[in-house]
Amino acid sequence: MSFERLLGDEIYIVSPSGETTAGPVKASVQGDKVYIFGESLVIEEGGKVLRTLPNGRCESRTILQVDFNQAPVQMRQGAHYKIITRKDSSLVDQLAKTTINIANSQGIQSGDGNLQSIVTSFEALVKAIDFVNVPEDQKKDVKAKLKAFLAHPLITTVLGSAAAKLLGML
Repeated sequence: MSFERLLGDEIYIVSPSGETTAGPVKASVQGDKVYIFGESLVIEEGGKVLRTLPNGRCESRTILQVDFNQAPVQMRQGAHYKIITRKDSSLVDQLAKTTINIANSQGIQSGDGNLQSIVTSFEALVKAIDFVNVPEDQKKDVKAKLKAFLAHPLITTVLGSAAAKLLGML
């Protein structure tokens, strides 16, 4: 069976350094996957797959992963490359496809960590103030200034309920 008839696209393979290493090559572009039958192509992750579209424009895809599959011994043809790509012009956020699995863990935070980092830093600051070897009136003065800072409307807007928690520590 000839697999060539399944390959309806013509592509060019470009190395990460920008050198065209193959093309035109018959391929099948299916979403983020590109299939090429053969055994001797040089395809590098970080390179590009270029495809001319029917309207004459060129579509560029970054090569993320290259897998080679050897043909079974009883078949004369069938060895092929499966290339995982990302369309360079795509506006779809790649982070939306991220899956994270966490098991048997504690202290998990969802988000970018900025608010928790701020709270942790202020907690460490208050502990450091309590720990430092200075007169108590100096500690009270610094804590009063810190409390006034945290009570400011702009800070309470930015920190939300975290500001109330920090004020409670003072």
